[in-house]
Amino acid sequence: MLKVKISVVIILVLMVAGVFSAPVTGVQSGTTLSGILNIIFGDCEARGDSHVVYYLYTGPGEYVRIHPSTPVPLNYQGKQVAVTGVFNALSSGGIINATAVTLLDDTPVSPVVSGTRRIAMLLLKYSDSAAYTPNTATYYTNLMNPATNSVNGFYREESYNLLSIQADVYGWYTLPQPRSYYVAGGISSCGTANLGLIASHGVAVADPYVYFPTYNDVSFVMNDYLDCCAWGGGVTITADGQTKSYGATWEPPWAQNVGVYAHEIGHSIGCPHTGFVGGNTYDSVWDVESGGSSFNQVWRGSYYSVAAGGVTLNLYSADPCHHIAYHKINMGWIDKWHLETGTWTTTVTLNALAGTRTGFMGIKVYVRGENPAKKYFTVEARTRINYDQWLPADGVIIHFVDQDRMVPGAAGTDWVPAYPIDANPGTATLSDAQWGVGTTYTNAGYGLSISVLSKTGNSYQVRITGGWVSPTGLTDAAPAIVFFNSRLYAAVKGNGNNRIYLNSMNPSTFVWSGWSLLPAPSGATPSAPALAASSTYLYLVVRGMDNRIYWRRMTTGGSWSAWTAVPTGSTDAAPAATIFTFNGRLYCAVKGYGSNAIYLNSMDTGTLVWSGWVLRPGATPSSPALTSSSSYVYMAVRGTNNLIYWNRMTTGGSWSSWTAVPTGSTDSAPAITYFNNRLFAAVNGMGSNAIYINSMDSSLLSWPSWAQLTGASPSPHALAGSPTRIYISVRGTTNIIYYQ
Repeated sequence: MLKVKISVVIILVLMVAGVFSAPVTGVQSGTTLSGILNIIFGDCEARGDSHVVYYLYTGPGEYVRIHPSTPVPLNYQGKQVAVTGVFNALSSGGIINATAVTLLDDTPVSPVVSGTRRIAMLLLKYSDSAAYTPNTATYYTNLMNPATNSVNGFYREESYNLLSIQADVYGWYTLPQPRSYYVAGGISSCGTANLGLIASHGVAVADPYVYFPTYNDVSFVMNDYLDCCAWGGGVTITADGQTKSYGATWEPPWAQNVGVYAHEIGHSIGCPHTGFVGGNTYDSVWDVESGGSSFNQVWRGSYYSVAAGGVTLNLYSADPCHHIAYHKINMGWIDKWHLETGTWTTTVTLNALAGTRTGFMGIKVYVRGENPAKKYFTVEARTRINYDQWLPADGVIIHFVDQDRMVPGAAGTDWVPAYPIDANPGTATLSDAQWGVGTTYTNAGYGLSISVLSKTGNSYQVRITGGWVSPTGLTDAAPAIVFFNSRLYAAVKGNGNNRIYLNSMNPSTFVWSGWSLLPAPSGATPSAPALAASSTYLYLVVRGMDNRIYWRRMTTGGSWSAWTAVPTGSTDAAPAATIFTFNGRLYCAVKGYGSNAIYLNSMDTGTLVWSGWVLRPGATPSSPALTSSSSYVYMAVRGTNNLIYWNRMTTGGSWSSWTAVPTGSTDSAPAITYFNNRLFAAVNGMGSNAIYINSMDSSLLSWPSWAQLTGASPSPHALAGSPTRIYISVRGTTNIIYYQ
């Protein structure tokens, strides 16, 4: 059925084909242009080099191809930018040889990675090969939409049913020009297809039948070769009264299968290439965005190619493997099902990435001395099930991610942030890059090792081991840490004295500000201090030299209040403190003076009025520990029998009964923090200085086994959670203060 015809503008450069693939010389002028940036990735049929091209939309009818001097950051896709360089005016559009591309609008652009992603498939024939088509329209419907053995089936499986694909097929339509008008080179040439011109003419011939604003993607399905490549990325179209950015793919006949479509749609939702360890972008069979898009090739027919010299060419189906954990984390598909950790020792059960989403599906390992947003490791379990069934082996795959990593390609430098750490670097392939049971990856520079301990079914047990870092300073008591104002704060009692020192760390650079005494009156304590934080204040709570409990607070600007005593109460041990975000109150727990009784108090942080001490059930010979989530205040103590107990208070003020952690004992105070829907606890070993950590699922209330960290400490520990990770700090056996 025809719809009302309205004007169509494709936001890509339209240029004469003869100068499309490289920077040009001619009529030139230095200038700065602004507009919307689109980034498109090209993938060669021969699986050689990758390609990337950039386009700038500067307004209706103005389309400029960008040749940047350095690769443009991938997060600029779909955003307003300013491009400075030498502009080459052409009869249709132009090219700018850019010296700088500056981001003007940093508003996040989020692709559709959940729900249904709707695709308009435009079947297009060159005018000089209009008599030939590689497939019927029904083929494309069956390729894309069924629940299994399709592009939709693949994305539903690997997104754990978060993302589905629904394609509507239109055409075949005949373009107004022959292939030579749209492509400057032969079928092995790199980057010579004028994607903008194909998109412009393709949308124009389909526009009477397609209402474009209802779609998320447009796929330009060709009846013969483009250049050497299939392409995927972004395009902006003005049609049907709306200007809108779409995901886009350009697919020649050889690429019209599940494997290549999965790869190119991956580009359109923000997934770059990975791999490029051995000189070939597609050398990693572990990722659909590398060499993992062409498994299980089966002949499915043939077609007549005018572009290849008037010959009949075979067509093959192909299947992909899953995207790696790096992509799935970025897509949000395993947000609550992956662990983010520093390089301390922890043991994790990893479930197969291609299996049912449960437990931990991946690990993101931050390393000391690096910006955690830029460089980190990912760890994932891969077994030959579902769309991973064609992988060469089962095993654990470790990737290093460097967001600034660039590799050379035939059409310029490409961003390839993630690459596998090869378990067998002596071979010429990454098909044996998996780490098996009994193997360990060691990185001495980062003080990191990753060991594969065992395999049960489709799960692997993995141990992450790292080293401790010292920000300088000494103490003869336990440290305190908390995350406040985007920094990690630490407080300690001085070594051999009662002074109170404060330090803070930038979590992006891991640089500490340095230890300093608090502003006068700096105060004194014979015990470890306690820290707590709200969004506006950092709270410090200590046992005074007179055994009373004192507090003061610091604003986000660094101004401290005076010390104030809690009106009543005393203790002979270190206090514990936390802020309950539900009601904004500061909670404080102490061991009774000269007794094992447990007392709790809370202060209104607006009026600074305390509610009064309440005797809690139970007893402890050590300091209690407090932390909170948005729904609960948690308390943990060492029982008089040396078991570790916990309970929690609801927003209504009701406390649960004390429950013992199923295993483990300690002869000192525990430390607790809440992170990623889990309650973490750290303790000293019973009768030893060993350091152990455990965590409880806050919904299931289940604890796994205790994991021993490297190192030793003669004092209780400190734990703190940030939005992205947890930190632990200890006093070393030589009184040095360590963290990781």
